[in-house]
Amino acid sequence: MGGSKNQLKNEIESAVLFTLQKDVNARQLPTIENWPAVCDFLVSRKLAGRFYRHAQTQDLLGLIPEAERESLRQFYHLTAIKNKVLFTELKRVWEGLESPLVNLVLLKGASLILRGVYLPGERYQNDLDFLVRGVEKPELRKQISGLNYHYVQHADQQDWSEENYVLEGSKGAGDVFTVFLEFHWTFRPINRSGGQILARDLWAGAEELRSDGRSYRIPSAELQFYQAGLHGSAHHPFDSGYFWVALMDLSALSEKLTLNPSAIIAFAESQGLAEHLGIMSYLLANKLGLLPELWEQLAGRNAQSRTLIEQTAQKIWQALLNPRPVSLSHIIYLFAPTEAKNKRKAILELAGLRKHGDAVSVDGVHLANPRPGFFYLLSHRVRALDWEFLKLVWQVAKFYRRVKVYFPWGG
Repeated sequence: MGGSKNQLKNEIESAVLFTLQKDVNARQLPTIENWPAVCDFLVSRKLAGRFYRHAQTQDLLGLIPEAERESLRQFYHLTAIKNKVLFTELKRVWEGLESPLVNLVLLKGASLILRGVYLPGERYQNDLDFLVRGVEKPELRKQISGLNYHYVQHADQQDWSEENYVLEGSKGAGDVFTVFLEFHWTFRPINRSGGQILARDLWAGAEELRSDGRSYRIPSAELQFYQAGLHGSAHHPFDSGYFWVALMDLSALSEKLTLNPSAIIAFAESQGLAEHLGIMSYLLANKLGLLPELWEQLAGRNAQSRTLIEQTAQKIWQALLNPRPVSLSHIIYLFAPTEAKNKRKAILELAGLRKHGDAVSVDGVHLANPRPGFFYLLSHRVRALDWEFLKLVWQVAKFYRRVKVYFPWGG
């Protein structure tokens, strides 16, 4: 049993390496036997589009059994269709909102596709993210309603939370024609002022890019890199649902563009998150051979933390290759500096005594309710003796005892 688990993990690692850097591990693909599980991992972590494209360009699709090959092909083409729908709406929303008084910066996956880092079928995205200024939230709701969008109400919204909207007629998150919009005025205040600092840097570093007959504002390449790393390592700290996409974004940027490591480090240091960036850059350099100068500079500046960063990065990599999803968001509240009430909430949710998430409604109609806590997930892991996960928890505890990063409650 242990041997088969290790074999599956090695096969998943080979597929992930090939996804993130197509030249690293192509020779290992013929040795993969458990294609259904490997394919499930790639699809669930939103890596399947880039994997399919790499296999297609290297004429390796014949190595994949027909059923799994078709699943990957469908993911790639549905992602391309989804992005076509999103970019059609992007043009309409931008033209409807952008003005001398209201300014937007397009963020995350859409900005990477616009920059040419990805083909549309390679990068899955569920929504369009914007940084906005020049309009307050109540006024934006009026303007966006004129474009046939409905406000999505989250009961547990914070002052710094984004505003969410859904296009009229959308059928749900899994539907290819559903469009969600997220508008940010600031970001999650990690280390208290981190969200405001990031918003300030994004405005200062925004660039004009022309596409489809109009001009859009997107972050500089270094800010795109930094925000992607931050999203997978601090905003959603090392959760498997975000980590692998973040690492894929970093690898794609590193492959396609010439980046300034000093500028990226400066962004991280201004928010006190150099060690988090160090984890991502260590994996880029040591697993993928990408942007080694970034890791060398970070390691030189954080000599005392170098071993801790390396050990944590290795444990994260191994644990997140698990076919089962891994979530650390609640566990980190137990070790990182935060208010006592946040630690209590985390403990209650982990124990299943407090529901997770919040009520979501559109125009007064309930769409989602808080979900059960995570006790069933943790107990299942302990029963299965999932030592990689337990070792990861121990390592994360060591990391946050040394690296003092404040986390507010909320996602």
